[in-house]
Amino acid sequence: METISSTSREALVTMLCSYGGYLVEATKDETTGDFVISKTDDMVPSRIKLEIGGPSKRPKKADFAIRDDTDYPGGNSIPLWLLGMMY
Repeated sequence: METISSTSREALVTMLCSYGGYLVEATKDETTGDFVISKTDDMVPSRIKLEIGGPSKRPKKADFAIRDDTDYPGGNSIPLWLLGMMY
């Protein structure tokens, strides 16, 4: 199976989070993560830092790592396919 490029992964995550009702912003410092998603529920704002990458991607200083080519979530790593459930 061919893996997708990092640009395609990031575009997919941006689209799926936007469809899920999240505001998606690039991080100011690339060493802390790729994106910050935020949503206000019941007047309580929430901000989550995401790092997007392949199966060996580590979350750096992000809250979660979104990984391609993994089947199961574990720790603070989420498989890319699972974000499709927000669509």
